[in-house]
Amino acid sequence: MLGVSPAYFVSMYGAHFGPRETAMGLGALSDIGYASFQAEVFSPETLGSWTPSSIRELRAEASAHGLACGAFVAHFLGRPMAELGYARVLELMDQAERSLAAAAELGCRGPWTLPLTAPRAGTEAPALEELLAALAERCAAYGFDLSVELMPGNVLGGLAEFIGLASKPGFEALTLLLDTGHLWVMGEDLSRLPDGLAGKIGAVHLCDNDGVVNLSLPPGRGTIPFRRVIPELGRLGFDGPLDIEVVCPEDQALIAYAEAFEAVSSIVRRRERPIPA
Repeated sequence: MLGVSPAYFVSMYGAHFGPRETAMGLGALSDIGYASFQAEVFSPETLGSWTPSSIRELRAEASAHGLACGAFVAHFLGRPMAELGYARVLELMDQAERSLAAAAELGCRGPWTLPLTAPRAGTEAPALEELLAALAERCAAYGFDLSVELMPGNVLGGLAEFIGLASKPGFEALTLLLDTGHLWVMGEDLSRLPDGLAGKIGAVHLCDNDGVVNLSLPPGRGTIPFRRVIPELGRLGFDGPLDIEVVCPEDQALIAYAEAFEAVSSIVRRRERPIPA
């Protein structure tokens, strides 16, 4: 099943999109052939727009187009949680709870995701393990796993550091939102993912770049070896939606997402083609 990351809605409506804009964009996704989407609070100013009535409208629109909701990305909390000390981070937990309540009401089937961003120079790094443990506890109360998205320069590190953390007691349910573009720029080998990720990938963002500039291009426009990446995801037990991420101007969005859909679909079809007897 192919879906889209929240970058689709950012491209179509800007960073201040909310549930109503999300609903507006679903029809075109269905027309292309997508079957799922990730929800997101990208900007803190839009958290208040996730009201019971707007969520009901979004659920109805998704149902009408046969689209499921996968992961819920709390992008708006990434930078504040990377830059505040642990005591102050706890003040943001009420916002995390509000977004978790919205994800539960929407019926999201994937994990609740916190992007781990690069802190600004001179800011106090939070006590990361304590922070994630507190978030994981709140996620569990709403029926979600906690997932993290590793962005370049983040306070945890790369795949090895994630695997190390996820192997510690208390973090058994921690998963990774695997963003191919971020990891490629971070120097990770995507053609052979670590065995330690088996069962630990909660969601994906499939985007392309040249390994130098952290762009989110349609798969096939950069240098990421998607013909190896997609089989690797299957080898590691990931069976969730293959969510495509493209960031582009609004007038190019539908063309880019249609191109990306065909590029990834062709890889999936090639893998599913029966071997002649």
